[in-house]
Amino acid sequence: MSKAMTKEQIIARLKENKAKCKQFNFFGEDCHKELDNRILILEKDYSPEQAEDVFGVDSLDVFDVLFGEMDIDDILYPEPKNQ
Repeated sequence: MSKAMTKEQIIARLKENKAKCKQFNFFGEDCHKELDNRILILEKDYSPEQAEDVFGVDSLDVFDVLFGEMDIDDILYPEPKNQ
């Protein structure tokens, strides 16, 4: 069982992750866009069905975090270690 987080805590952590992670991952995917989608889903109170219609299935894992079924660390992108 993952640690319960409020919607506001999840949004704050996603924004922090966006500020720290590289924009593009090894596969050329835009990490910042995915994080923006997840943030928007929570800020606009989309239902899972609405979010799937607008963003597809890639960003739906944010609901698993919101419902306590997944840990936030499972959907974050790698952040550089402190030097």
